[in-house]
Amino acid sequence: MIDVFQRKIKFSKKLIPALWKLVDQRVGVNAARSQLDTTHMSTIPAEKVLIIHDFNDPEVDFTQTETMKKIWPSAQMIKTIGLGHNRALRDKQTIAIINQFILNQKHQQSTQEKNDERK
Repeated sequence: MIDVFQRKIKFSKKLIPALWKLVDQRVGVNAARSQLDTTHMSTIPAEKVLIIHDFNDPEVDFTQTETMKKIWPSAQMIKTIGLGHNRALRDKQTIAIINQFILNQKHQQSTQEKNDERK
């Protein structure tokens, strides 16, 4: 995904290591790299994935979302239209969906923990 970002804003490939270093310093050592690596992404269970992307996002091409959906075919996907790159996360309807997704995740985790205790 960093490669797509690099091509989009047209900065030198030589700067990618420096960009990773900056991201690593802010997020944690190698944390960002592993989170953006599709190999790492594929190890996360699809039922724990909610993908939100605006179809007309000017900053991230929608093909990136399609790639993520191929990694997690059963992941929940919210496709917005007209909210751009940032407004989707301020949209009341999208926020309600995110909240419900989180509540469902907590419920599933709680149920699993109870089932594990019974064993």
